Amino acid sequence: MKSANKSFFITTLIFFILLGSCRSSTSTLILYEPSEDSPFKITFSYPIAWQWDVLSYDLMTANIYPDSRQSNIWLYVNVNIAASPKVAMSDRMNLFLSTKTTVSQFEILEDKLVRIDGRDARWFITRATDEHYISEDIFVLCEDRFYMIGIRYPENESNPQFYEEFQSMVESIKFLP
Repeated sequence: MKSANKSFFITTLIFFILLGSCRSSTSTLILYEPSEDSPFKITFSYPIAWQWDVLSYDLMTANIYPDSRQSNIWLYVNVNIAASPKVAMSDRMNLFLSTKTTVSQFEILEDKLVRIDGRDARWFITRATDEHYISEDIFVLCEDRFYMIGIRYPENESNPQFYEEFQSMVESIKFLP
């Protein structure tokens, strides 16, 4: 009987340790909401630890590991407002693809269509073979603008949490009228 109790105790202890480690990797999320005069007509949730910087009127970047002295992961959201956003996005995507297919150190790993807040989006995954980086770039068209959302990370990145958080951020995107 003691053996059964000891086994139950050890199994329960392991369960609670695993449960605790799952909870500790779950980040508290906050909602990005643009100011009224912002060109970003988009909301999304992201981990509270991420530090966003507006680099220019149409480009935001996030430092995913602000406590680290050197972060090798780069996340961005770019908005482009054009008289003809569909044509502008097509031109930008063609330039993106021609760069990725004509320069030998780039390799397209995946080109997929996804839906973000009811809109079609194109999600490219590429590898910079000379630098050993993976880039994921998403193009999505809205009424009067298009967005490019992306992340760049080392090919050998061993902590998958940032990627899960990025995917959650993309899934939470809502476009504003």
